[in-house]
Amino acid sequence: MNLKGNETILDIGCGTGTLSIMLKKKYPGLLIIGIDGDNDMITRARKKAEINGVDITFMHTFAQQLPFEIGTFDTVFSSLVFHHLPTDVKRAALAEIHRVLIPNGRLFIVDWGQPTSRTERLRFYLIQLLDGFKTTSDTVSGKMREFIENEFGTVDEIKRVKTIFGVLSVYTTSFNQS
Repeated sequence: MNLKGNETILDIGCGTGTLSIMLKKKYPGLLIIGIDGDNDMITRARKKAEINGVDITFMHTFAQQLPFEIGTFDTVFSSLVFHHLPTDVKRAALAEIHRVLIPNGRLFIVDWGQPTSRTERLRFYLIQLLDGFKTTSDTVSGKMREFIENEFGTVDEIKRVKTIFGVLSVYTTSFNQS
């Protein structure tokens, strides 16, 4: 993510806080806020942060209704969250992310990428069985990239990692709010 170490970071769908805690340990000057829609995850994240001796704010809230001012964050990241969200929530969450990023802020989304081979498609079928076809159909059709482009103008898929369940894609973008 090419962090300098003094940025304000939003971790959307932070779960138990693992990524936020790792970043805070590496860059103690970061101001990190992690959000998740599952209050049990937030409770676990707070306990984990306390055990690890790091100061991170964890909040129970939803990506489509972020309780932050315009231009609050330098960087927003999300890992394996968007494939769980219905299409309208994906779009609303991206609009909210756009709103809370500073001018030239950066977005990183790591999630399942569009299958590009029969094997990748078959592997992703298991994820669809587990997580539901309705929310994951945007992944199969490649619409996630389109949703990001519609909100931010440009998106780069900077990495594709093959797994036994399909391909993980790393999307990034920045924008200039004028």
